Amino acid sequence: MKPRFARAPIRDAGRVAYLGESSNLSLLVHDRHGTTDVVHYPLPENIRGAKAGANDMDNVELELLNRRGAFLLPPRSLCDELVEAYFKWVAPVVPVINKSRFMRQYGDPKNPPSFLLLQAILLAGSRVCNNAQLMDSNGSTTPASMTFYKRAKALFDANYEDDRVTIVQSLILMGWYWEGPEDVTKNVFYWTRVSIVVAQGSGMHRSVERSQLSKADKRLWKRIWWTLFSRDRSVAVALGRPVAINPEDSDIEMVTEDDFIEDEDNHPATFSPDPTHVQFFINYVKLCEIMGLVLSQQYSVGSKYKRTNAIDLTHSDMALADWRQHCPSIVSWEKNHHHFWSALLHANYYTTLCLLHRAHMPPAGSPGAHENNAYPSRNIAYQAAGMITSIIESLQEHDQLRYTPAFIVYSLFSALIMHVYQMRSSSQTEVSASQERLRICMTALKDVSRVWLVAKMVHSLFESILGNKTLEERLQKAAGKRHNKNRHGVSVKAQPQSEDPPKRKFEEMDMGFSNGPPAPQVSYERSRPQSPVRGVHQQQPMPNMTTSPQTPRHNTDTFMAPSRGNTRPGSPFNPSFYPGTPPDLFLFTRPSPSIPTEYCANFQPDQLFPAEANVSFPQFSPVQQHSLVDPALSQPSQHMPQQSTPAQASTPHPMQQQSTIPMHTMPQQPQQTPQPVDPSLWSQHGMGGDPLHQTTGPNDETWSNSSASASGVPTTLNVEDWYEFLSRYGA
Repeated sequence: MKPRFARAPIRDAGRVAYLGESSNLSLLVHDRHGTTDVVHYPLPENIRGAKAGANDMDNVELELLNRRGAFLLPPRSLCDELVEAYFKWVAPVVPVINKSRFMRQYGDPKNPPSFLLLQAILLAGSRVCNNAQLMDSNGSTTPASMTFYKRAKALFDANYEDDRVTIVQSLILMGWYWEGPEDVTKNVFYWTRVSIVVAQGSGMHRSVERSQLSKADKRLWKRIWWTLFSRDRSVAVALGRPVAINPEDSDIEMVTEDDFIEDEDNHPATFSPDPTHVQFFINYVKLCEIMGLVLSQQYSVGSKYKRTNAIDLTHSDMALADWRQHCPSIVSWEKNHHHFWSALLHANYYTTLCLLHRAHMPPAGSPGAHENNAYPSRNIAYQAAGMITSIIESLQEHDQLRYTPAFIVYSLFSALIMHVYQMRSSSQTEVSASQERLRICMTALKDVSRVWLVAKMVHSLFESILGNKTLEERLQKAAGKRHNKNRHGVSVKAQPQSEDPPKRKFEEMDMGFSNGPPAPQVSYERSRPQSPVRGVHQQQPMPNMTTSPQTPRHNTDTFMAPSRGNTRPGSPFNPSFYPGTPPDLFLFTRPSPSIPTEYCANFQPDQLFPAEANVSFPQFSPVQQHSLVDPALSQPSQHMPQQSTPAQASTPHPMQQQSTIPMHTMPQQPQQTPQPVDPSLWSQHGMGGDPLHQTTGPNDETWSNSSASASGVPTTLNVEDWYEFLSRYGA
């Protein structure tokens, strides 16, 4: 029989205990069959303790808080403006507060909101408020934001608040103070991780459907958890950190439109949900899941030995194209029909594309860099950077850059890197276009720096790089060293070199053959079970999957599920030595977890971009099964028996590497090796040297220039790494 508190309704969502299955205490709340469907319990009154507050603190603590101004608020009119700005420009990205409940408390002097939460809201609101009282002589609100941050931090450090939901909400918003190089224990990464820890301590990562929480609290908890999920992914990408949330440890249902309804018992919602805000957040969460997969598959420490896996690239593209195809029209971005939230959402989408394909761009001059049958990662990355620049330009025209969250700095950073690469084109037209995009992005960084100081650092960083011939030559050497390190890391397992072009090996992949190697250790993103999360996905029928008849598969992968046998549709991602059809792609945030096999079979790279972008990538017919996978990546290893099929004997059609893009000019990929650009042209455009196109020999084993390497050119927004790099090379 369950103890009394296990059956009690939860009246205070901020005082909830969570018991995981491994906890010995969980045995006390199991029913007579040894099972339980509840994991959230109200804390008994005898162990609740008194609510923290000014009356419960000693004189020293109160003196410190008063000296910090923790209990001070701006004039009421300014405070109202800050709160309004928060809910207009920040809350759609982090919808962690029940607006109707908060505004009811905000207007009630007898039951005011938490001081900690209010100071955190004022901090976030100060980032997007135009009131002149908040700005310094340079038009920046940074000093005001710092004031609110210090007040909120003082209250948190003093344990002034004991409501766990309020603490999580406040910690998330304290991450809106990001001024670049800080103590690692008090930056945006730190506050995000602390908020995740507190949320998991209350069980926010577990299903709330059968809990005793009120309906309004259930909805709010789901919004809070998926906000933490999205923040975890975006901060990890921007700063080059590992993610913290493992989807396998969570069974909370995916956030839905209904979760934005804020009706409470005896308190109907004062504010109706904005459909645009709702769809923005839902689709942003879905995009962040794919972003996390790209991060773990392309940039994690354990993935650097698996960079030979071409499936990760193509299937990530499929997931991204599927996301774009199913993005609701209300948040689909079009340059001629600009909308702030659709622009912000798709800036993140194209940033993810850059992140994915930057890891697969061949260094210029390397063997295979201009081969006809290479996967067009270079063109995709360039096109994505052009789309980011177009979105940024539109935000500038509408004077909305100042309202963007800090991740826009990473988007600009990614676009700038691609534009600098494209400056090495042999086409003067493309060089001129790249120069114009560089100008747009640099101007945008300068504007954004009034809100986010880290943007000023990135702007100064690129000013020091561009036009500095000595530094660019050293950047070239550093990039070469990183490329060599990646090459040597892979060549340990490579076959002896011959006069033939270098071949890729799939030793790390368990393809289901008895003579294959043992499955390597994989990151948690790659090792999730083959079933979707419980809850809303439970109704979905699972595909009938079988493994290869040679031997049972032992290596399972959520993103690369086992292939179906005895089926082989024509697919550019289905070389003859892959068994069966392309694997099903399971995404926890997708209404139907698996992407249809038919979509994978008919996928083309131009589906990554809208039709109005006029993108033209090579089209592939079923006989060109090898076309979209680079030959250097798709050679079977000596451990893998060759399979003779008609597709292997056929000669693929030559690819037409052409692109006609009025809005974003794509770099041409000629059949022959292009002639080097005249150095005087670089001097003319302020780009001395040739830092980005190192000519490499025929023994190069990898195309990756990603951040998996321990040293070399930084690829994240961690400004400390860039300053260390510049100082190392004498900038």
